[in-house]
Amino acid sequence: MTGLGPIAMVAVDQCPVCAARNRVFLFQGRDRLHGMPGEFSVVRCTDCLSVYLSERPFDLSAYYPADTYAAFVGATRVSHPSQFRARQFGLRQWRRLLVTLKPDGGSLLDVGCGTGDFLSVMQQVSGWRVSGLEPNLNAVRFAQQRGLNVIQGELPEPKLREQYDAFTLWHVLEHTPNPGQVLAEIKRLLKPDGALVLSVPVVDSVEARIFGECWAGYDVPRHLVTFTRSSLRQFLGQAGFQVEEQFGVVRGLASLRLSLGLWLDNQPRLGRHTRRWLKRGILPVLFAYLRLKNGRRTDVAVFVARTATTQ
Repeated sequence: MTGLGPIAMVAVDQCPVCAARNRVFLFQGRDRLHGMPGEFSVVRCTDCLSVYLSERPFDLSAYYPADTYAAFVGATRVSHPSQFRARQFGLRQWRRLLVTLKPDGGSLLDVGCGTGDFLSVMQQVSGWRVSGLEPNLNAVRFAQQRGLNVIQGELPEPKLREQYDAFTLWHVLEHTPNPGQVLAEIKRLLKPDGALVLSVPVVDSVEARIFGECWAGYDVPRHLVTFTRSSLRQFLGQAGFQVEEQFGVVRGLASLRLSLGLWLDNQPRLGRHTRRWLKRGILPVLFAYLRLKNGRRTDVAVFVARTATTQ
């Protein structure tokens, strides 16, 4: 565990989704993924049922270690062949969705692009002009070394002056302290016929009920808010978007594998080899069960949002 010293905290006194102040305590969370210090109260809004941290670190950057955080490691540096294949499959699914939505191409801004894996895939498609926005300087530099047009920053970003045909936020909105401000800026920069595509973990999922505090979708303290499908629809609608959920874009195997690993790590009586054996044995059975029960609905929801038009 890396020592950070005293952690300066910011209190969150209302729901980031609906601004309600009524909430119930769920659990005291910690960083299960990277083992960084600190405990954080996880609460549920009793109005919209979204889940959020009632206080968050003032400086979140320390909780995104450059050498191990998945978005900064990048597909080009994934060593295990099966993980590399799974990552490439997911990127192709994302690309297929964008090409289907905008077959003539256009300008794309990938917000929170990490090291630029998705941009690299989209850059291969004729007719697309791609760029990225990423707050982490090391990730930005790595992406730029790959020849990608990526700038350091986060929304709202004064350097962004043009309008875009498409925005993508792959697992980004749940990390933002002010998601409403992010959506407002996207709406301002999105062309009238443009599309916003975003993916988020949703707490009203079977996986969240199965794994509880160990569900990967909570990812304390990096995930500041966890939506339900309904609360995200409402949130996007209030921001001026018309919304449609897209099924089959995310298989859910990667998040399921991570949740299962975190749950097994929380079983102190099991040895390391036993946990590894159980993970290999349980994962395919659990994945098959969830596919039969939920079809293509996973614990990660993908939404396409377009600017709402008045009749």
